[in-house]
Amino acid sequence: MSRIGPLRLQRPRLRRFTAFGCQVETWVSRIVRNGPAPGLSCAGLLAPAEVEQAAGMADPGSADRFLAGRALTRLALARRHRLAPARIELARDERGRPYAVSRGGPARLDFNLSHTGDFAAVAVAVGLRVGIDIETVTSRPQLDRIAARVFTEAERSQLRRAPADRRLERWYALWTSHEALAKCTGEGLRAVSAVPAGYGHSWLKRGVPVAPGYQGTVVVLNRRPAR
Repeated sequence: MSRIGPLRLQRPRLRRFTAFGCQVETWVSRIVRNGPAPGLSCAGLLAPAEVEQAAGMADPGSADRFLAGRALTRLALARRHRLAPARIELARDERGRPYAVSRGGPARLDFNLSHTGDFAAVAVAVGLRVGIDIETVTSRPQLDRIAARVFTEAERSQLRRAPADRRLERWYALWTSHEALAKCTGEGLRAVSAVPAGYGHSWLKRGVPVAPGYQGTVVVLNRRPAR
């Protein structure tokens, strides 16, 4: 069972950039599980249903990441909706993608969440579709096979040209961009190898600084019609 009491978020790092005339925010926070530490207690940020859901998870680490991710999401959305984080009402669309039920907040607000290891990250934007992915940089035997199946020829060329000591990091930069794009379009991992045309016009990506040993990418999709 998740130990919600001591679970905390270190002070989130908030970064902003402008894409297609709209502001995008990324929030990144370290998850603190043990001992006293500065930061925000997750207990006061969550809805009771989320705590109950985490209590049913068999793996304590997964439960902690779920709770920390939801807490960070609520913290980011609370600024936009001007509500206490625990009062933000979250629902899921027909594809299972979470969204914030508007109660006087921005009707076209979109957000996406990712968590791995000791970190959680959230992207938020109004008027754009967003997807975010963060990953722990870990060497695995199947990485070359995944690259051959998922990455474009141009991306595989980039990977081959990368210095040996940076190749693994570059692999994860490419992978997180694919996964964030799939989350952004709503197609899920079945479309993780798809890279649509129109980069810079209909969609773009930015790196998300996390910490040494992690890689992250945020993708934004322009939902407004071209003029």
